Amino acid sequence: MNSRNLILKFLLFICIQGHSQVLITTGSYTQDFGNTDITSWTDNSTFLGWYLSSTSNFYHQNVTTSPVPSNNGGIYSYECNSDNNQKLGTRPSNSNPGGVGTYYHYGVRLKNNSGKTIYSLRISFDAYQLSLAGNVNTQNTLDFSYQVSASAITNLTTGSYINVPALQYIAPRDTSSNNSSNQLLGFPCTISENKTTCLSVLIPNNSEIMLRWSDVNNSNNDHHLAIDNLTIDFGIDYSDCSLLLPISLIDFKCISEEKGYNLYWATASEHNSKDFEIQYSTDGIIFHTIQKVAARGESNSYTSYSQFIDNKFSSPLVYFRLKINDNNGSYTYSPIVYIQNDIFANISITPNPVSSGENVSIYMDEKTDYNNTEITLYNIAGEKIRQDKIESIHTSINTKELPAGLYQLRITNAYQTKNFRLIIQ
Repeated sequence: MNSRNLILKFLLFICIQGHSQVLITTGSYTQDFGNTDITSWTDNSTFLGWYLSSTSNFYHQNVTTSPVPSNNGGIYSYECNSDNNQKLGTRPSNSNPGGVGTYYHYGVRLKNNSGKTIYSLRISFDAYQLSLAGNVNTQNTLDFSYQVSASAITNLTTGSYINVPALQYIAPRDTSSNNSSNQLLGFPCTISENKTTCLSVLIPNNSEIMLRWSDVNNSNNDHHLAIDNLTIDFGIDYSDCSLLLPISLIDFKCISEEKGYNLYWATASEHNSKDFEIQYSTDGIIFHTIQKVAARGESNSYTSYSQFIDNKFSSPLVYFRLKINDNNGSYTYSPIVYIQNDIFANISITPNPVSSGENVSIYMDEKTDYNNTEITLYNIAGEKIRQDKIESIHTSINTKELPAGLYQLRITNAYQTKNFRLIIQ
């Protein structure tokens, strides 16, 4: 730890601009909070991309060798034995951030500026218990979660954050008493644990991810908890997380069928596995569980799985992933696969052939998203005859004044174009 500045290890290339957030491509980002006293805090300035849920309750330079560290509820910078080795952390109290069950949050905002989709994050950091509170055996935890968004993320309390149990830090020391001074002992950075996992994510180019640490205000006194030595590796390959999955997943694919999707996956080995949750998304960011499949549990040999999803989503792109659950409550995610649907597959054009002067009806499936969809008619020479916007699942075209012949009817939206032959008699 030799600098408070960002330390960037280049695997390919990482670009940083100081005006908004950390911009990334594939490579590594590290943050050790440096060895210079952090005397004040400004979001996205004290450390580029870093935010606090409460800058008004930021306390600097809490030296944890003190026998009775501060009882103030707040977000802190810490050092041990006056060594200037900075850490960032929290200690909630009854009044700050609020009542029992309220949180202090802090986190780092990263933007994918690589020109590619990022599919994985390997995250590692050191978590510390820096004091012992009279907490009557109330387990103190530092939780980790993240949120992906196509737009800017500057708020640590709103949006859809996804919790990551594998990166939760549980303070190992507690006490059965409720000491009147609240803090019984300061630990000089001797109680710590490295937390490491690989997240399967989908961060499209120009989208953002916020990584968030959260410390809840417990019903009894709270310890001081902190982090240091954060490293994040970014991957653009589906398999980047495969070695860290609780199950050794060696294949995962999806095939679109007429009325749904067939999902296939296989494992090379399993240990203490519980089940697979099949999750889908229409934007690649927010996923929903639709089915569960029991896992084998224990296996050192090849095991194949398949599951049919009896539902054809109307979205032009559908994303699938597996949430892989262990019996001990931990879980991780598979790589994400996607299917591009033929959203015009169920269109019917009738009558066809049609007599000149009659109406041609175009019917779409009731689930079809017809917004921003246009229909264009061309003659045999390729000349555009007319163009209309589709306003409902039933659209009519009048063939009055159109001579008999062969025409091309083209239906187009932002995702797909499909051509149909129309005969006027």
